[in-house]
Amino acid sequence: MEIERNEKVLAMYRAVWQLLDEGRDLHKLKVSDITECAGIGKGTAYEYFRSKEEIVSKAMHYNCLLQFHMLRERVAEQENYKTALHICFDWLSETCDSRKLILQVLKQTGDLSKKAGCTCESEKKNGVYAVMMEILVHLVQLGRREKFVRSEISDQMATLQILSQFLGFFVYQTAVTSLKKSEISMTKEFLCDNIMKSLG
Repeated sequence: MEIERNEKVLAMYRAVWQLLDEGRDLHKLKVSDITECAGIGKGTAYEYFRSKEEIVSKAMHYNCLLQFHMLRERVAEQENYKTALHICFDWLSETCDSRKLILQVLKQTGDLSKKAGCTCESEKKNGVYAVMMEILVHLVQLGRREKFVRSEISDQMATLQILSQFLGFFVYQTAVTSLKKSEISMTKEFLCDNIMKSLG
């Protein structure tokens, strides 16, 4: 998915997130609710989208894509492997509320992407998946440059190990609702050390 530039489309995306953030039930949400919140006419929505599902799906993907682009920029600025890993864990903490909302939306709607006509192939080339892979490849390259990734470990295995620790943190933080800052900090340090030890 390309970075959207059309202001009316962006207004609808922001409206979707605002309404969901307010606790609106996705099943009861109508196109007119989205356009009213966005401050545009209902007919305008159908100039850009075929259905409510398409609006919601693309709004969700757009939000995720923006967040991953911001993370990619932050990681790309780093020359230190451990600092770059910490930035990723910090980002996962910072975006916790958005991720919980995404999980809620996915749970309520099933496969929105399929309903909206999004394809896995386009997602791999232009979407969140592509940006996520760029981040992981950069982390592996940083680790190799600083001799934190052993030469006998393939790029694919190193990527898988890093990703598994990020996913572990994602699941842990999403499942446990009352984490103290000190617990989150200790967990990040523990998982970061796991990456360093397993690959080094």
